[in-house]
Amino acid sequence: MAEIFLVIFIISLARVFLQHNLPRPGGKLGRLRAIDPRAPIPAGFSQVYARTITVFAASSENRHFPSLRTFLRHGTVRHPVLMRVYRVAGCMTEIEIPAETPDYDRMDAAEALALLRELPDLRFIRRLQLSDEPCYLDP
Repeated sequence: MAEIFLVIFIISLARVFLQHNLPRPGGKLGRLRAIDPRAPIPAGFSQVYARTITVFAASSENRHFPSLRTFLRHGTVRHPVLMRVYRVAGCMTEIEIPAETPDYDRMDAAEALALLRELPDLRFIRRLQLSDEPCYLDP
């Protein structure tokens, strides 16, 4: 029995080593921040707070990379973004929306919650992140 746990531990260590310096889907979670002024909690949500999230985007330089892993390690840049996080009442689902106002018409938390309520079971969704940064996987 101990051998099984040892093998699982070694495999998990190898995965951590191989995924070192790769960007995380959805960004890297940062510290909690206070919202000034205090934001009112919209209907359907239990809590609103702010958090800095590091979002990964493709770099502007036009280089060829031999593999996707090399591109993810050396061809992406990090952008810290302040996000407002809305926790849905009655479950652990969170909707993350950038705190700064965009120059285009972006959906708000109530519209995102209405779309999520169309799903069969909202509890299967842990995080929904709306981002103003282009994804590093877009062509």
